[in-house]
Amino acid sequence: MKKDSLLNIYDDKYAEAYDQKFLTDGFSKVSSDYELDILKRLINKDSMWLDAGCGTGYFLSKFPGYNRAGLDISPGMLKEAKKRNPDALLFKEADFRIDIPEWREKWSVITSMWNPYSYLDSMGEFETMISNFIRWTQPGGNIFIPIADLEDLSPSLPLVPYERNLESIYAGTIYLTSYTWTWIEKDGDNRHINMIAPHIEHVVHLMAPFFETIEIVRYPPPFDGWVSRKAVLAKNKLSSSVENSNEAKIIRHEIPPSLYGPYGSHSSTEASQENTQDDDPLAAVSHRQLISELSKRLKNGQLAKSLIRKLL
Repeated sequence: MKKDSLLNIYDDKYAEAYDQKFLTDGFSKVSSDYELDILKRLINKDSMWLDAGCGTGYFLSKFPGYNRAGLDISPGMLKEAKKRNPDALLFKEADFRIDIPEWREKWSVITSMWNPYSYLDSMGEFETMISNFIRWTQPGGNIFIPIADLEDLSPSLPLVPYERNLESIYAGTIYLTSYTWTWIEKDGDNRHINMIAPHIEHVVHLMAPFFETIEIVRYPPPFDGWVSRKAVLAKNKLSSSVENSNEAKIIRHEIPPSLYGPYGSHSSTEASQENTQDDDPLAAVSHRQLISELSKRLKNGQLAKSLIRKLL
């Protein structure tokens, strides 16, 4: 993680605009609301909840009066989080790659919302982060981590298999643990370079020995035919005496129905009232997203490729 570059992006100005840009706009709100529903089932008044990479504290702020805390590396984001959560247990400016011994088995729920791990420099660092989360979780506790993988980044592509046997070519097995991606924001000033997108099956592989159950959660697609986001929910952490021999039960959720109709045609009065661009049902979808989806639906593959090259 290049800390200086990260802090240059996540300054006070970026923090003030973050929620509207990534959490509460018409497209992202579908995921945010679904995640809040999951958190409501995980967290109660007896919980000790840590949101690692808490950002502006948006999710924490939805649970006033609960035992909750945040960790983030950005002072600008933590400034917003503290304002929104005056009754939180604590906010710590820290790097989640570094173990905090006093947090071992402290938290009954750990979350890491909206993929802050993307800024790590390697999968080795990602695995260190996961190890820290496991150490910090109480026996019987849960970890919830939304996952951005290749299918999310490029919806027209299928998710590549995690494991591949190479016996017919070379001896051994290959595991595709992650992908990297770069996002240059529209203004060109903010450049998110070579971010990590871990393969969800690798995340399951890392966490399964330590938990009774691993659920691969699927989000409702915002629109018909759109990608269903994913998360790993590791439930009921085992005691250290049994973790190494454990084979967690893996539960794979079905994809829920989309909440809206075809591309932004809201299916409820409430959703329509929340959309500030009712006159344009496609306003919540970028041109690139529309083009990607159209490419799957065109019958002539060569025509689709030609059209996409001209439009992107």
